[in-house]
Amino acid sequence: MKRLVTLATLIVVFLLLALPVAADEPTCATIQSGNIVYPEGHYLAGQPVSNGYDAYGFNYTAQRFSGWWVNAFLGFDGLPPYDGDVEGYLAAHPTAAEKEYWWAVGLRLDIKWIDAYRSRTDCDGNGWFDRHYGYETYMGSGAWYTNHVNGTMMGMEWRSFSKVAAVPADAILEGGIWYTAGGQEIGYAVSDAAPGMAGTMDVLAGYGPLFRGLPGLGRW
Repeated sequence: MKRLVTLATLIVVFLLLALPVAADEPTCATIQSGNIVYPEGHYLAGQPVSNGYDAYGFNYTAQRFSGWWVNAFLGFDGLPPYDGDVEGYLAAHPTAAEKEYWWAVGLRLDIKWIDAYRSRTDCDGNGWFDRHYGYETYMGSGAWYTNHVNGTMMGMEWRSFSKVAAVPADAILEGGIWYTAGGQEIGYAVSDAAPGMAGTMDVLAGYGPLFRGLPGLGRW
């Protein structure tokens, strides 16, 4: 009887060892955990990203940016947020005038995006929010973001809206324009952190693809 019990025990142990072991789920850093911090080179480098709006106008939890256009970029260039006082800001930070986006200093920008564009987590371990996670590029990912622009520039009132969306996985890029596999024009290619995004025309102004190559969120 003792041998039978021992044999039965060994069989159970063997069966348990033979069972497939589930792969560990990727450990993702989150805003709530405090493990996502502003990257090196940012004005706030090393500080945890908060749940609400930061000093520049980014709310990574709500997946939105709302503020001065230049503030979408200044922080990542190591500069403090712009407060609307052009002369005062340049007096304190003259290098800002050399930035390629400074021409838009009088404009305000409102951006909304979804997880497929930039998520609220860091699962790939690069220290910042995941973009097109699970895809090599944005192609076929379903990602999109929108830009609302308004303000004064060169003495003129500006107001526009544009949408940037991921192209299908089989889309074709020719001459800076994305086309479907059937040859239908999708939109102009947008310079982004990774290829595969196309911009639409400005539906408020009602003409052409406004700001071809509009940076939107840029590489951030």
